[in-house]
Amino acid sequence: MKSLNKYAYLNALLRARLSRCLDMREMEALTGAAELSEVASLLRGTDYRELSTLIESGAPLKLIEKALLKIEIGRYRSVLSHARGAVANLIFSLMELYDVEKVQGLLRLWREKEWEERDSIIEEKICWDIPVDDILKAASIEEVILLLDPTPYKNALMAGYERYRRSGQLFPLEVALEADYYRRLWETVGELGNLDSSAAARIMGIEIDIRNIETLLRLKRYSSIPAGDARAVLLPGGLHLSQQLLIDAYSSRDARALIAVLQTMPLPPLRSMAWSRGTIDQLRLIGALLAEILEREARRALGGYPFTIGTAIAYFALMRAEAHTLRRILAGKSLGLPTERIAGAYGI
Repeated sequence: MKSLNKYAYLNALLRARLSRCLDMREMEALTGAAELSEVASLLRGTDYRELSTLIESGAPLKLIEKALLKIEIGRYRSVLSHARGAVANLIFSLMELYDVEKVQGLLRLWREKEWEERDSIIEEKICWDIPVDDILKAASIEEVILLLDPTPYKNALMAGYERYRRSGQLFPLEVALEADYYRRLWETVGELGNLDSSAAARIMGIEIDIRNIETLLRLKRYSSIPAGDARAVLLPGGLHLSQQLLIDAYSSRDARALIAVLQTMPLPPLRSMAWSRGTIDQLRLIGALLAEILEREARRALGGYPFTIGTAIAYFALMRAEAHTLRRILAGKSLGLPTERIAGAYGI
């Protein structure tokens, strides 16, 4: 009865909002649009109508993407306004991911001195007050860290500071921010009780699998570090892909071993054709497969016992996936990529 009282209204609210999701037919239409103006027309009758206005006004892609990010954050804030207690704490913790990405973006702009890209950053407070201008003007990484003193991100950056000093790369700081975020998120989930923790674990575990694949992709593209150092930047808590399996694939320069784990699940047959490619393509493919598995798991959670936090986590997982796909479609159309390439790359 207690869980029913806690989640009944929230469950009804989220299911009503899910009815406004873009369906497969709409995604296919967006992917098949001849140009951005057609995308704008298709978005006009959706929750993304603001993007339609920006596209029609000729706004640059970075401002369109920024508006999309604000729509995503607005969804969290709207649901948060209806939540209380531990549930509200969890939704706030989930929303902190956008703060983490904001800090990561600021670090890149600070490092590259790309102040002209400042308008791509959301200046307004998301979860914590982050001094955008002061960070961009900081004379050193130590000053950046001190500027984040009132936030949880200071300690995260301190954890990655030594690796940053040794490597001279931002990567250790970015990974430290993500590791700290998921550690605190798991702690918040643990406060909800066994039933809620179990409902959250599967979806969050797949998201961590995806993050770890993305981490290995970054390592393959931009650096060549030993397997022992690679293990240190992987997140714990993945559902399907153990750290050892990931490190074995990283070390062998062949990611096909990872598919042995995923073969226990129904996978789209069209994906099997890519396994002769290089490791980066293989890892990218596994990331796409995991994204599909995540969507299936989220929809399964929505069809299960409704009175747990799983409904909220599934809702936000689906909304993030939808925005991610839309962001890729917008980027593809802006670059003039053919429909087949956009659809093939993003599993649409």
